[in-house]
Amino acid sequence: MTGNRNMREAGFTLIELIITVFILSVLLAVAMPSFLDTVRSNQISAQANDFVGALSLARSEAVKRGRNITITATSSTSSNEFGGGWSIFVDSDNDGVVDSGEEIIRVHEALQGSNTLNSVNNISTLAFTATGFLSTTNTLTFRLCETRAGKIGREITIKATGRVSSAQYTCP
Repeated sequence: MTGNRNMREAGFTLIELIITVFILSVLLAVAMPSFLDTVRSNQISAQANDFVGALSLARSEAVKRGRNITITATSSTSSNEFGGGWSIFVDSDNDGVVDSGEEIIRVHEALQGSNTLNSVNNISTLAFTATGFLSTTNTLTFRLCETRAGKIGREITIKATGRVSSAQYTCP
């Protein structure tokens, strides 16, 4: 008789198992949107850091080599100028185009997901001079956004002196 009572106390009933699964599914349903927002936010931050790193690399290579270094969008569209990727190269003839014989320093593939990286100035090429300054006297601004409106993105600014900064930006 005591053996039957021990077996009965050792397991879960079907009702207990169903309640446990129900509670877990409710917790997952509540936590999943927050988790997805965190993943998207981290993706935006990583992509912004990649672009800022590319700008810093181009600037330092320009100073180190004493030559113009250009960054150009590799697959530019009007709705996603730099989102299709970019190339950093030594622009020997200062025409903003990778010609044969010009050294390509680094190539970055297209952004993952449906994020966009556009310049406010509507440019698809920028260059740093041998002094580390931009080849233009204008401040350049880029906006990295998700396709969903109202989400937090990044605004990357390059001063004429070549200084790069990044800040949060609410996408339209």
